[in-house]
Amino acid sequence: MLNLNDHMSYPVVDIVHGSPEYDRECLLRDELLRAPLGLSLYDEDLMVELEYYHFGIFCSTSGECMACLVGVPIGGGLFQLKQMAVDKDWQRRGLGARLLGEAENRLASHGARRYYLHARDTAIGFYRKQGYELVGESFEEVTIPHFKMEKQAHG
Repeated sequence: MLNLNDHMSYPVVDIVHGSPEYDRECLLRDELLRAPLGLSLYDEDLMVELEYYHFGIFCSTSGECMACLVGVPIGGGLFQLKQMAVDKDWQRRGLGARLLGEAENRLASHGARRYYLHARDTAIGFYRKQGYELVGESFEEVTIPHFKMEKQAHG
């Protein structure tokens, strides 16, 4: 059994589209973000993700994806962060905050000056703690309410 308090020893890694790590990332995204809504990630055109930045944290023993996040370059220093997922066994242990912070830092090295995301209402509190602010009204995405949130990049 994994020591759930030892998550800091698992590094945030860049994930290459089409790699085995990408496949495990997609499994986690599908399981947590699409399947509960009766949808499938695999019904989407994942080839568009070739131009995206993928980040993840993987278990060193099983190789499973514990947490993941996708960064989409929009242009002019703007990046959309999307499809953040943390395995249920690893939620509320600081893994998501660490992944998000590291992804923001790495995207800043690719020119990010501002980030935005579409948060489910259940995630608004988490993103607020990470410095994101609500922008605008609720809207529907993948059949459920979301809210746009934004944050300026550091430095």
